[in-house]
Amino acid sequence: MANECCIVCGGVLSGRQRKYCGLNCASKAPPAEQRLCPKCNRHKSIKSFNLDPSRKDGYYPWCKVCRKSYIRSSSIKSHKSDDNTRLCLTCKVGIGGSHPNVKYCGQKCKSKASLARTYGLTIDEYQTVIDSTGGKCPICLKRTQRWCMDHKHDTGETFGPVCNACNTKLIAWTFHDPEVARRLVEFIENPPVRKLFGPKFVTQKKTTVDYGDPTPYKRRGRRVRKNRL
Repeated sequence: MANECCIVCGGVLSGRQRKYCGLNCASKAPPAEQRLCPKCNRHKSIKSFNLDPSRKDGYYPWCKVCRKSYIRSSSIKSHKSDDNTRLCLTCKVGIGGSHPNVKYCGQKCKSKASLARTYGLTIDEYQTVIDSTGGKCPICLKRTQRWCMDHKHDTGETFGPVCNACNTKLIAWTFHDPEVARRLVEFIENPPVRKLFGPKFVTQKKTTVDYGDPTPYKRRGRRVRKNRL
């Protein structure tokens, strides 16, 4: 059954008009499987919206671009102020005057608190163990800006902060087993080849290669094979 009015402007339809009263309204109508983002006020494909099971239609109302820009702008927002009625739980900087639900001065302090809770530490304990390293990884003794809190997966025990390389490459392959670590130290200090035959070294490879005549290679013409009867 034909609609009684235009779905864009609400005008009365006549004759064979079913949805739109004219080409002008038809050009303004959004294409199929598209929806309007209220943030940027643009019609975009349904794939440009994140899935959200809590919504009635199953999609987040803002498009991915608008939502990403909002999250980025809110994450770098600082709540520091001269009002010391409330303090940041991590760095103890004044955050008075901000929203009552705000507990940290910024995303950096919030991430530290979340990391400390994950590994069963308080914020003060987490900061104390980081300061005890002196800014250097306790294994490789290299300075690092990105700390990884190492822990044992089968028991869940938290060990301590190390650099990313030691956490993912060195400690991970010892499986937190002291016997494996001792065998590794023994292998490095007394290699089997050195104990049996004395010091042996890798033979040096030639750095220069003789390619013969430097004249360019002339490509031959392609031979066409005739079909036999």
